Amino acid sequence: MTDVQTNAGSRYPRTLNTVWHGAFAFVPREDGIEVLTPKLGAHSHYAGTWQIGGLHSLADGASYVLQGVRKTARTAYFDLKYNIYVKSPLAANVGKLVHSSWSLPRPKEIFTLERITMQKANFSGTIPPEVQVPREFGAVQVLTFDLGGSVPSVEGLPQWVPESREIVNLHVFAEEVNTWSRESVLRHPTDEFQNLIRLTQLGKRLDLDFDYTPDEIPLVQPSTHLPEGLRRIELVSLAVNGLLNEDDPEVKAKRGGVDSGAIMGHPCANIVIGG
Repeated sequence: MTDVQTNAGSRYPRTLNTVWHGAFAFVPREDGIEVLTPKLGAHSHYAGTWQIGGLHSLADGASYVLQGVRKTARTAYFDLKYNIYVKSPLAANVGKLVHSSWSLPRPKEIFTLERITMQKANFSGTIPPEVQVPREFGAVQVLTFDLGGSVPSVEGLPQWVPESREIVNLHVFAEEVNTWSRESVLRHPTDEFQNLIRLTQLGKRLDLDFDYTPDEIPLVQPSTHLPEGLRRIELVSLAVNGLLNEDDPEVKAKRGGVDSGAIMGHPCANIVIGG
């Protein structure tokens, strides 16, 4: 990582940015935030530092716990202007629908970045009052933590070793490693939204789809206000950021035989769930 200066005055970093790229369900709790990753065949799952060889594959069924950050009061919230909010308890069988999960303490700040315009016309079916649709949703979420005098770590992911910088960035990906044809770009957000909604009790009885029309390939609006220590390049998707080893069997399998063309995969959606 070269995004921040070495912390010469202290043995420990002072800030951690956790950067969430892709399809996640964020579930605020009294003592922190649970992050659920839905199972979606097109997605790959990695976490680690922004450098070649710095990402590590996340195991199916695994639970990860962020440690070494300072406890804080609940002062940071997901902005409903930029997030799809679903008011519903989790589904009774949510464990079977989740690839992996994360347990986080309460963050100091929350940033919703790489926002994409959406409208109610992109939904087919009836939007129930439990689902709040914003005019924009973010493809990347950043949850920032103060560090409590120790180096942060993730229980379940010992491979991640943060560098000795003042500001440390932990990237978590749940998105495609390949680029897509036009048809896939349009279909993917529909599949993704359905898999996210199924994590809730509402999803079992909901007749609601989200999609874009063939003339409406979505574009990402670049974020101008970034958290300290996070470079703009670190918002680039897994499909094109070049961090994965090209010899990785999963990368070869996912990229093989796919029409890469010139159209990149659709930026993935995420939702906030409140019971």
